[in-house]
Amino acid sequence: MAEETKHRNRLKWLALGGAGAAASVLVFWVLFLDVKTFFRYSAEASRFTASAIPVKAEAGRIEPLSGIIGANSLVEPASTVKLTSRVASTVKRIPVDLGQLVKQGEVLAELDPFLLEATLIAARDGLAKAKTDLENNRLNLERVTALYNQKLVAKPDLEAARLLLDSAQAAYSASVAAAEKARLDLEIGTIITAPMAAVVQERDINPGESVKESDSLFNLGRIDSVMVVAGVAQEKVGNVRLGQTAEVVFDSFPHEVATGEVVKIDPTTDATTRTFKAYIRVANPDLKYMPGLSAYARIKQQRFALTIPAVAVVTNGGQSSVFVVENSRARLRPVKIEPALFGRVAVIEGLKEGDLVVYYNLMKLKDNDPVAAELSPASTQKEK
Repeated sequence: MAEETKHRNRLKWLALGGAGAAASVLVFWVLFLDVKTFFRYSAEASRFTASAIPVKAEAGRIEPLSGIIGANSLVEPASTVKLTSRVASTVKRIPVDLGQLVKQGEVLAELDPFLLEATLIAARDGLAKAKTDLENNRLNLERVTALYNQKLVAKPDLEAARLLLDSAQAAYSASVAAAEKARLDLEIGTIITAPMAAVVQERDINPGESVKESDSLFNLGRIDSVMVVAGVAQEKVGNVRLGQTAEVVFDSFPHEVATGEVVKIDPTTDATTRTFKAYIRVANPDLKYMPGLSAYARIKQQRFALTIPAVAVVTNGGQSSVFVVENSRARLRPVKIEPALFGRVAVIEGLKEGDLVVYYNLMKLKDNDPVAAELSPASTQKEK
């Protein structure tokens, strides 16, 4: 019994000794790996051994970027048309009010035709007299020419007859033009109509008032197409260009999406809102998008930009920087960036295409540290 107990104790100690040895080997192996990893990727170890710090780097590349620039917007008329009077008369009737929607050809005002009718009668009388004078002077020239050929009158008499005919011809032409103007003034000058679908923005006349030729009558806002004026954040001023397409959702029609095109840009920044204006022309065949409506515009952005991995950017105190590999050293360089897609950022300032930026093992790098850069598969340029 005592021998059996001793045998069991001996086996127990052997088992414990084996486990301890295995644990020692495992600890040694883990420490060996940690030290190996430490010396492979640690900046401190590389500085300690005066060797280059192993890093991974990628060359900045130009890529096409697409995105959306959103902005609150307001609807304005596509253009403003000023209507003036072509005649002198008295305002007889105005069947429209301010802010009213009018269709093309709709009557805006009527002027009293009495004076224009009298003018037309007088012009026609003047035309008849001018026609008679022209005919008489033509006959007179024929008579004087015959006498001159018979040497019965002198040449100055012939020249005088010709001058009279020329004067009569000019007077007749002027009478024809005056009669035609009087006719048109009476036919179209007394009925003022909308030249296109529009909103009455201003009305400068009232019934009973006298107007002169060229006096202002109405200001109309054209709305067969409208301008959606988007207030775009000032930092996007370089990303909005003429010809870009946009989608617009009007607050009054939340389930509809209208499409348009950027046709005008006012780069002046509003000091209060810190936005600039982009004008988007949108077709309005049903005349339902009225001036003053609020909307939200999504301007589609398609451009090319220099991009780098987002993980390559180091931010300190609000300043973005990257480590650029130059002559086997990591040089810290400030950059200006903006978000891009797929884990990348677009570099606005500070880099050029082909610059190698460190994106791995950079957190403990210092400016001017020696590095050994392993290029990413996407990079096509060699380390400078």
